[in-house]
Amino acid sequence: MASSKDFAVLDLQNESQDLGMDLQFQDFGAPTQPISVSSGQHEQTIHFSEFPDSAEDEQEHDKIGPKIKRCKREDGSTPLLPLCPSEVHVAAVLPEGVHGKVDLAEVVVLQVKEKQCTSLAVKELSQKLPVPALSHLKRVRRLVRTCKVFEKQTEDQVKTTHEDYLFVYLNFIEDFGVHPVQELCGDNIMPLSMMDTEKIFLKLKEKKIETSVFTGKAFISRVARYAPRIREMYDKVATYWPCSYHEDTYLTQLSSANFFSENEIKIIVEHMNKAIEMGSRANMEGNPSVGVVIIDSQSGQIVSVAQDHRHEHPLQHAVMIAIDNVARRQGGGAWTQNEFFPSGNPFYGDGRKNASDTALIMEELSAVTDMNNESSCVHKDTKTTSMKTLNSQISCNGSYICTGYDVFMTHEPCMMCAMALLHSRVRRVFYCCPNQHLGALGSVTKLHILSGINHRYEVFTVTPT
Repeated sequence: MASSKDFAVLDLQNESQDLGMDLQFQDFGAPTQPISVSSGQHEQTIHFSEFPDSAEDEQEHDKIGPKIKRCKREDGSTPLLPLCPSEVHVAAVLPEGVHGKVDLAEVVVLQVKEKQCTSLAVKELSQKLPVPALSHLKRVRRLVRTCKVFEKQTEDQVKTTHEDYLFVYLNFIEDFGVHPVQELCGDNIMPLSMMDTEKIFLKLKEKKIETSVFTGKAFISRVARYAPRIREMYDKVATYWPCSYHEDTYLTQLSSANFFSENEIKIIVEHMNKAIEMGSRANMEGNPSVGVVIIDSQSGQIVSVAQDHRHEHPLQHAVMIAIDNVARRQGGGAWTQNEFFPSGNPFYGDGRKNASDTALIMEELSAVTDMNNESSCVHKDTKTTSMKTLNSQISCNGSYICTGYDVFMTHEPCMMCAMALLHSRVRRVFYCCPNQHLGALGSVTKLHILSGINHRYEVFTVTPT
């Protein structure tokens, strides 16, 4: 065999009458050139693979490394521009159904024959067919319809009358196997087919519910899936089906556009711009442009700042580093600040000075122990002063890690960072850019409002108008 490369060549000839295939193995001394396509026939040459002739060629083939997979573009790769207080909108991230568009569900409803039978029907349904998910709805809806009656006396006359109809809802349409409808008429009541009606009444008989108090027709209606908690949502929900309403005054304030004053907006933007600056520093170092600033809400002082370092360590998101900075000031922490700011943090101070407070705390504890052996009044005063210094070093915020602190970040945190904020007992969280793929505070989920968590914090978005 020659030292040149062997190629498997497949010639496909498509003639007018039939299709022939000719598989040939040829030895080429020069690089293979593609075969030109003739006018009478369609010929195509396919190179399946290239095989090495010797062990040397095989070794050279093994030297070729695998293709490097491109890294997925991360959210936050582009630095943000500084914000202006007069051009931002701060909005709370609230539970579903609190504000905005009404979340609707479709239910099966029946019409009561006589008004005096309504109480009996409601009592029986509440016992045999309760729907806890719709407990915010009233079971009965009174619908007044206007009818025109033609009377013939001396001449044709039209008389307008008003008729009352009473409807009660049974359950979601999924529980009866009824398919949803595209549109409903103006009064939000649409009759179902005879097949669906028979199916519904059959299930009611299985539950031993008295059906003689209802008419023989079944209907479908749309209702609010969640209970309204602010007046704005109640006005929208009541147009579909009557419901109970208990206003949550604090949620009403949170949903208001004037929840923060102009001075508070100015402070929010000031801290957010510092977070944006930290994100720009991270971007210059090849990391996502994510920055975080933690503020003591009582004193207004900056407690910690951090920039993203996830390319150096997968856990070193900006939020995780910022929380670790606070923990280190209280004698804990997992990372040293010198790893992130060798030349000192412009907001947090010299990294070498704040590398660890553990030595200082131990020194104070030793001083207090020595003073216990002294009985003089002078030493007692010195002891009191030293104890005050010790308490100020150990208890930076008077409670657990970040209790009462506000966090300002450039981007919506992931689930890991959002849980870290929860376990740190932060007070409020502000962020600019949502994370549609991994965001845990509004985009993918809303961790701060889930049931079962042992701490809740408020979340706000800060977006330019």
